[in-house]
Amino acid sequence: MTKQLMMVGALAAALAACGPPPGPNYGGGGPGVSPTCPPWNDGVTKSGRYNDMMYLTAVGTAPSGGTCDNDAYAGISKIFNAQVSQVQSEFQGYRSQVNAAGGRMSEESTSITSLTRVFTDKVLKGVQIVERGTCTGNLVCLAALERTTAAGIIEQEIAALDAQIKAKVEQGDRAGNATDKFMAYSAAMELLAQRQVLYVDLRIVDGGRAGRVTSPYDANGLIAKFTGAQGRVKVGLKITGTEAAKIQTCLAQGLAQKGLKVMEGTSDVDVVIHGNLKYAKAGEVAGSVMVRANIDLRVTSMRTGRTIAAWSDDIKVGRETLETSVQLAIYRLCTQVTPTLVQKFQGN
Repeated sequence: MTKQLMMVGALAAALAACGPPPGPNYGGGGPGVSPTCPPWNDGVTKSGRYNDMMYLTAVGTAPSGGTCDNDAYAGISKIFNAQVSQVQSEFQGYRSQVNAAGGRMSEESTSITSLTRVFTDKVLKGVQIVERGTCTGNLVCLAALERTTAAGIIEQEIAALDAQIKAKVEQGDRAGNATDKFMAYSAAMELLAQRQVLYVDLRIVDGGRAGRVTSPYDANGLIAKFTGAQGRVKVGLKITGTEAAKIQTCLAQGLAQKGLKVMEGTSDVDVVIHGNLKYAKAGEVAGSVMVRANIDLRVTSMRTGRTIAAWSDDIKVGRETLETSVQLAIYRLCTQVTPTLVQKFQGN
């Protein structure tokens, strides 16, 4: 619930940043201003000028002397929040499919808060305060989003993603080795996940138009391509430094869980992950011996000799003894590194 409230607040702030609406002039006449309580104030009755078929609307309220604009903007975001929850399960299913095939979509990537974030700045600028009034001393205002305009913007973004997905799939189809295929298909799956999220927004804005937008690639077909390439990639591990054997074993297990074929003690591999592990005492805190562990990693293609990715990671932990602190540091560092390693390996 806290994350959802934070998202609503963030969207409200983004909407407010899009520029001020026409001057409020509450209760004083003028275009769009009612000196009395307008019927739409109850949140159920619709404005005659901004009907449900053509607009998404929300009512904002504020005490006299304040501004109800942000409350109305937040009301628009709540519409998306409520609607997205109805279709969330299908994307949970998609996440499960991808992860079962060795992908890396997190639970957060299909949560309500993540889905509602894909409401672009261009679309946000389409929300306007269109009517105002006063009710029992409170200021009220009506925010409206024109469905046609918003749907058009989202469709453009979906089309751009479709082009990127197509390019990545074709790149994978042309690739002459399993590693390049795997990296291209993996990137395509991540793009397809983004497309699915945008499609949710389109369904909310204009269900009819969403029904006419088809994806050029089926999720199951792409997962099959990815899985086929993944099963042929052979990964080598060469970790040096203090306690190297332990973190190498941990990394091998983590990569194997992602479906990668980890080969040790052989040069017959497609990709080699080189790493150097170091640790040092970092003082004492409340009776715990602090240890800082650091690992430098490099992913190299055996076919071309080029470095695919290189980075370092570190962690600081403490336990009662130096030995237990070192063991905890190695375990935590491995847990922290493995997801990033998979992302880097997949070219992201």
